[in-house]
Amino acid sequence: MPEDHEAANGGAALGYDYDETGSAHTNKCGGMLWSTGGRLVASDGSDETPADVHGLQGNSTDLVRPENVPPVASYFVDYDGLTGDSHKAGHMGDVEIFQPCLETAEHQYPPGYFPPYDDSPEDWPPEFTPPEDPFHTNLRLTKTASPKDCLPMFGGWSCQYKIIVRNTGPDRYWGDILVRDVVPAAPAGTYFGVGPVPPWSCWTAGPAELQCWRPNVILNVGQYVELKVNVWVPNSYNRCRLRNIAEIEWAPGGTQWNTDPDDDFDGASSRIPLPHCLPVHRPIGSNVHRPKASTVHYPRGSKIHRPRGSKVHRPRGSKVHRPKGSKVHLPRGSKVHRPRGSKVHLPRGSKVHRPRGSRIHRPKGSKVHLPKGSRILVPRSQNLQLNKAPTN
Repeated sequence: MPEDHEAANGGAALGYDYDETGSAHTNKCGGMLWSTGGRLVASDGSDETPADVHGLQGNSTDLVRPENVPPVASYFVDYDGLTGDSHKAGHMGDVEIFQPCLETAEHQYPPGYFPPYDDSPEDWPPEFTPPEDPFHTNLRLTKTASPKDCLPMFGGWSCQYKIIVRNTGPDRYWGDILVRDVVPAAPAGTYFGVGPVPPWSCWTAGPAELQCWRPNVILNVGQYVELKVNVWVPNSYNRCRLRNIAEIEWAPGGTQWNTDPDDDFDGASSRIPLPHCLPVHRPIGSNVHRPKASTVHYPRGSKIHRPRGSKVHRPRGSKVHRPKGSKVHLPRGSKVHRPRGSKVHLPRGSKVHRPRGSRIHRPKGSKVHLPKGSRILVPRSQNLQLNKAPTN
């Protein structure tokens, strides 16, 4: 770093506070100071200083001179995201940070859901002592999204899940149950709600992780306990689904109290009904027009179902690429029209199935290329006529 530590460009703004893992606390505004500067980190060509940074420096508001000299406890962000090139320098000037503090939203939950504790109980972990009377049984965890779609709520999306831990036998179960719940791709600002509380006690075990404990459970064969989890994500989350995973931690799998470890975990996905996530339905008789030279790519294993009577028009020069393993199903009576000069390429190992009564019309000059290993299946009772190539 430059020895004078005076590389500021003059821009400064306050933003969300961050924890030691790098996650933003959207309910703690003004905890981080971001400043603009040029040559905030200057490389001398050695391995100790491999980067040149021109852009932003972020540090906690309680880090001031002389404690923050040199500013080794700071975040540095290059203005173009490309560090290590001293020639790509620039002046940021001003910086503005949008930080709606979500303190009110942090405490808003759907009916029946409650906030988890920040830390585990004081008497945690308890002594998970084996029962005096030995028994052999199994616990199975299942997880579902209920409802399947996330609900617009509190300025974001409320995604609700149901966890069931069931005794599948053969003996009765009695003892504690401990469940871990994780959202693998939780965005900044995500928070949890749980229920019913009591008899469950839940606390945060990580940035997007819960532990929930229910003591003194008695389950006859077929009986179960239920835990509900609400995951709130902000409107800035633009993915179509939110994945949530749960696992039994007690009783441990593979023991006489929970014999099968393979059914101790499950996951479920809730759909976020953003406009680009909604399905497209093409009724019978609808048409899809692909302009000249356009390309449609079907990934491996994808399937396209065209209802009876639907039509797909491919203008001259357009191409359809079907990777190995993809399938196209043409119902009885459907037709595919390929204009003169169009081409269909079938990769090695691909299959074309033509049900009885279907027809393929190939105008004069069209070509079908069948690579080595491809097959054409002709149903019984149909005749396949091959014309010999003309000889000179």
